Amino acid sequence: MGGKVFVYDASAKIPLIIYDPRLNKDTKVDKSNELVALVDIAPTVLDLAGVSIPDEMQGRSVKPLMRGQETDWRQELFLENMMTIQNYPRIEAVRTHDWKYIRYFDREKDQAYSDMLVASINGEESIYEELFDLTNDPHETHNVIEVAANSEIVAELNHRTSELVKEYRGTLPANTHSYWERVFSDPGEGEWQENWFVEGKKATVEYDDESLLFRSGPVPMEQASHAVLWTKQNFEGDIRIEYDYTRVDSMTEAPSVNILYIQTTGLGTDESPTDIYFSTEQREVPWMKSYFLNMNALHISYATTGPKRADYVAARRYPAKDQGSFMNGTMIQPIYEDVHLFEPGETYHITATKEGNRLTFTAERDGKTNRFEWDTSAFPPVTEGRVGFRHMWARSSRYENIKVFQK
Repeated sequence: MGGKVFVYDASAKIPLIIYDPRLNKDTKVDKSNELVALVDIAPTVLDLAGVSIPDEMQGRSVKPLMRGQETDWRQELFLENMMTIQNYPRIEAVRTHDWKYIRYFDREKDQAYSDMLVASINGEESIYEELFDLTNDPHETHNVIEVAANSEIVAELNHRTSELVKEYRGTLPANTHSYWERVFSDPGEGEWQENWFVEGKKATVEYDDESLLFRSGPVPMEQASHAVLWTKQNFEGDIRIEYDYTRVDSMTEAPSVNILYIQTTGLGTDESPTDIYFSTEQREVPWMKSYFLNMNALHISYATTGPKRADYVAARRYPAKDQGSFMNGTMIQPIYEDVHLFEPGETYHITATKEGNRLTFTAERDGKTNRFEWDTSAFPPVTEGRVGFRHMWARSSRYENIKVFQK
């Protein structure tokens, strides 16, 4: 294990036994599976001795765990190696209950110790990464960093590692990170109206075989055949949307598209109230202009078809200043052309994430992940609102396992 400088569990994980003779069998806990670090020892000793814990201490007292008390305990540990003698590499890592993410840095870029401590903060990138599924691979023998289905957890843990480096170096306040919490899950059965409302008189919505089957109107090039399906729930802050998407129509002769609306509100006027539910009757014929002129929203276009420009993935930020400025004024670069995805009958796992000024959209199928990303910093932030699925005319799609997460 390289003198135990590597951060695999075989070297980093050690037993911790604490005995407090003051605890009886009714108040003590024999075993805890929470993630505890060496930095927790000193605060624990102080706490057990009745001494105040200084604010500058980075660890936490495990006294509540010893007594079986409910506590908001950490969900990850930060691990690192900065001992570079004998050609050991610099390492930064995060271990959760289920995953371990590790990144290694170039030995040729080693420098003074004080500089190495902040090298990644100052922009140095790692040269090698590992990801281990601790549930299925507790001995960490299979690096699954390249598995397409793990791309989101890799991105999340990489980002979290960077946050923890700053936190432990004192450049970021502790507890500034919150985890993705699932706040919406479509059941795929029962009454769909409990979770959704639809705009477009020609649309049909039904639960079918534990999925949501959504069809817009049948007439190509007719505005009344557009349809939008909205969540009844509003979402705030950073947001991640996941679902399995299958296009079930085969229309190609007229331009059509699926649109994912992310956190949509009105403009806060009498004509366009902030909560779009109160203006839904205005959109019984769901013209596109009724949306891009009167709403704050992020929009991702995909599954595009048509005789001219088609087969692209693109993002927009509403509202447009006027109808003429929609095409160019709302576009968030880049536009991804010729993506060759979303053929009828093909099921893709979609993940759309809005985190700060970063917007990402991934489509996974048969072990391959297609990733699209935009920087939204040139536009005003979108911070709250409903999630919606738009179908242009003659579009039918099946949605399964719809989930929304937020921080």
